[in-house]
Amino acid sequence: MHSRDDSLLYVISSDRNLPWRRFKVAFSHLLPTQPGARSGDDEQIRHFRRRTLRLLSSLGHCDYDFGSSGGRVYVAPPVLARLPLSGRPSAVLAGARYPYTVARIRESARTRNTLSVDVESQRARTPLVPTRVVVQADDAEDLSWLAAEQHLSYQARPPAWLLAKMSGSVFDYLESVHIGTVGDLNWPRSDFKPSSLTFAPPTQDPAQCRLTRYTDPVKNVPAYVLTTAERSSFVDPDWGRYAVLREHEHAVLVYDAQRFMMAVPLTTPLPRLLARSLALCSGYAPLATKLANAGLARKSALGYYCYRSVPPEIANEVASKVGQDLAPHAIEIGKGDRIDA
Repeated sequence: MHSRDDSLLYVISSDRNLPWRRFKVAFSHLLPTQPGARSGDDEQIRHFRRRTLRLLSSLGHCDYDFGSSGGRVYVAPPVLARLPLSGRPSAVLAGARYPYTVARIRESARTRNTLSVDVESQRARTPLVPTRVVVQADDAEDLSWLAAEQHLSYQARPPAWLLAKMSGSVFDYLESVHIGTVGDLNWPRSDFKPSSLTFAPPTQDPAQCRLTRYTDPVKNVPAYVLTTAERSSFVDPDWGRYAVLREHEHAVLVYDAQRFMMAVPLTTPLPRLLARSLALCSGYAPLATKLANAGLARKSALGYYCYRSVPPEIANEVASKVGQDLAPHAIEIGKGDRIDA
């Protein structure tokens, strides 16, 4: 069964190790074929492309690296990722996928009346994010059998929990960062503002702990520097933002314990493995929403990503890894709240 929703993942899977320039070409070629896909200027497309790549990574389909040799996108090995849900044992298909993959899984599942396969489009959330393929079984051993039959990796313990538990924390990350003195670079810059959760022009009275985004004038790529009383070092921006938020004691993560939903501001995305932990609780791409009713003192004006079916244990573990306390609030998403992210 061929699905155009899966077309971008097919391209990444066929190349396995895709240079960034080829990913951009594929994205630009495939985006207009998607119903509801937007058109716009180059900056809008770049922004949407970055968001799509993050979602592919959080769903466990691929990873990416932007090093000195240029960016590359790597497909992940195909897996059946057990979901931490009550009821029938369930697993979502993640990693590499080809036009014949789902058909073969369905063919194997039909040989046992204890297995069912559900394929659901996620186009309404974000074009070019692959379909959600979930296998349900009467017994967890049937999931293990299907994975072996189709040469898929499988673990009885949900990867969502393993990723949350085994990921490093913001404290671990700062300990691992090379301690140096970068100093103020003579490049265009902006500073992360905890009050607005966005980057803005630097103030005359800089905070003692700040994350600065510089733009390399030659390569036109960003570089992020975290400055504290003890150090000034290049950092990953995802960890850097949460280091600043922890220092300023700003709680930005929202959790609804009744609906098992967790909301993360669009402008403070979680580090990759922690975002993957939340996405693999359900296999759904997070929904971008205004979250107008959250009632937070420091609310993200640009909206939130809402993750579904997140158990309290995983929500608390993820929050603790980024030095956050969860803000408990009801998360209700109305028809007019959705954002084209």
